[in-house]
Amino acid sequence: MLHGRFGKTTTAPYLEAHVAFPRLGLRGLVSFLVDTGADGTVLMPADSSNLGVRFGSLDNPSIAYGVGGAAKAFNERAVLAFTDNRHVYSYVVDMEHLAPTTRSQQLPSLLGRDILNRWRVAVDYSKRRVNFTPRTWDLRQKT
Repeated sequence: MLHGRFGKTTTAPYLEAHVAFPRLGLRGLVSFLVDTGADGTVLMPADSSNLGVRFGSLDNPSIAYGVGGAAKAFNERAVLAFTDNRHVYSYVVDMEHLAPTTRSQQLPSLLGRDILNRWRVAVDYSKRRVNFTPRTWDLRQKT
């Protein structure tokens, strides 16, 4: 079981993931806001910058749609790995990178339904607990 946390100021659930971009040769840890309203997982500009992503190196331009309207984005193949300190659950996704704007620099990266639909999610706001039980994952270690 994976254990998330609640934001100190937002009281929203978050979960950390190890993120790798094989084509770019980049990897690092990202704290994702759990967003059941997001179709897919989105990396926001602050986290892209922390990982060393140069937007000039991104291919596959797209438009991301959300509550704030439309925004320029880029799709990039990524591997997301989550651990409960016993197992590692890994997923290969086409992740959107939101292009930097003054407004988007303030937003957290989003963990969307492309991952969440593969899990059982239990949120208990009164006890400030959020737990995830993976039901499927993409990469399995062979023993």
